[in-house]
Amino acid sequence: MGLLPTVSRGHYLVQSKELSTKHTELAPPGPGEVQIAPKCTTLCGSDLHYYNHYRNGSIMIKEPLCLGHESAGEVVMIGSGVKNRQIGDKVAIECGVPCSECESCTGGRYNICPKLRFRGSGAAFPHYQGTMQEKINHPARWTHSCLVIGAGAVGLLCAAVARFRGCSKIAICDIDNRRVDFALENDFAQIGLTVQRRLGRNIEDELRNARALASDIGDLIWPDGGVAGKFSIVFECTGVPSCVQSSIYAAKSGGRVMLVGMGTPNHTLPLSEAGSREIDLMPTWRYAHCYEEAMEVLYAGMKDFSKPDIRKLITHRFNGLETLPEAFALAGSPQDSKGKLVIKVAVNN
Repeated sequence: MGLLPTVSRGHYLVQSKELSTKHTELAPPGPGEVQIAPKCTTLCGSDLHYYNHYRNGSIMIKEPLCLGHESAGEVVMIGSGVKNRQIGDKVAIECGVPCSECESCTGGRYNICPKLRFRGSGAAFPHYQGTMQEKINHPARWTHSCLVIGAGAVGLLCAAVARFRGCSKIAICDIDNRRVDFALENDFAQIGLTVQRRLGRNIEDELRNARALASDIGDLIWPDGGVAGKFSIVFECTGVPSCVQSSIYAAKSGGRVMLVGMGTPNHTLPLSEAGSREIDLMPTWRYAHCYEEAMEVLYAGMKDFSKPDIRKLITHRFNGLETLPEAFALAGSPQDSKGKLVIKVAVNN
């Protein structure tokens, strides 16, 4: 049996300084949405302008408007595809919801998105009703998306950290379909792609293949029905030249590519693509000042079922240092003698 609609009571401005109580039927949250019960809303200057004058500067109210946008509340219902929220979570509400696809959004200036909907504002019509009501359906998180290239232990750890930091839209790809399946089944990512090897005869072929791979990843569909498109952050965890090239093509304008993988020492990269779209290429080496947070990521997966449990990365264990030759041999293999996927090998002293 599906979730049933509820009734939400709100206070709507019908003319200057006149509020009317209205009960509206609220459908269950859709894919990628949560239902929030606003608990507190502070009054903004724009709320006062609307209340006193039924307008805010040049913006005129065209229908009864529920005010309020500086709000915090509690999650009371969860829509399909939402992995980063639970009923009872206390949340601050980002009341501006852009399209995430236009030039302004992909350039990082979502506040001037021509399709922006902002709660409690008369700018868009029909108005996007505000938070001075009992319940609202709202995107669980519309903002950053992340791509992880390479679903080995390092790539999966990058995905886990992204989840821990609040990224709810994570895509992952690898040449091994079992690794992609592992990532999806264990909540490291929401969507994934098994990459087909493409060999180029020259650099033009290689760059063409890299663009094609980025396009294939961008065609993936999120659980909420949206197209993946390009990504705010790309973690390149293979070090393979074609993958590094694809990471640049897959990033949004103004996005970041984290160069995590250690592979071929010299690469031919489409730097004009990175430069013309202001994509930051950020190498990383080991770690600094984050060991404590790494322990928090581990602990989060142990106590919160909505977060990936990174203990699952250890797929094989050996007992005794005398087993080191066997452990090293297995660690370099994609599967064991029984066909089980190998991700991380541990040796108990």
